[in-house]
Amino acid sequence: MNPVAEITRSCHGLSKAEQHVRYRLARAKGLNTSEFELLTTLFHYNRPMNVKELAEELMLCSQAVTKITKRLQGLDMISLAKSEQDRRATMVDLREKGREIAEWETQIRQRLFAHALRGEDFNGYSDFASAMRVLETRVTVETHEALRGVPVPAETDTDLADA
Repeated sequence: MNPVAEITRSCHGLSKAEQHVRYRLARAKGLNTSEFELLTTLFHYNRPMNVKELAEELMLCSQAVTKITKRLQGLDMISLAKSEQDRRATMVDLREKGREIAEWETQIRQRLFAHALRGEDFNGYSDFASAMRVLETRVTVETHEALRGVPVPAETDTDLADA
């Protein structure tokens, strides 16, 4: 098998495993996957984000993100505030309860990966990790650029927000 095909297959398998883990973790906290994903996105960016940024990152429409943020605000997991730079924009930030859930998710995933890789020699993994970061960055940027303007059925956004 050629290396690109092997990486593609491995990334797909890893992506499916990640989806399953996030689904189970979200349900354990009484959240749907879109709500859970919003919390972890804010945690990983480590800064407040506006609704438009979150919509792009989560691949949802702004209306779906607004619906998610209202529920998470009601659960005291995030705070909403008007942007100081643009009063039309709503800024979303983690509150302590939301941060604890996102930290918990990170710790669980790290333990799962450590368990899955037990007994492995990690000498070659730093190069692999560097290659994966480059791949992630390039694929993310190039995919956003390549797919800009490609129509997506409207029901996709609401399906994800209600999942």
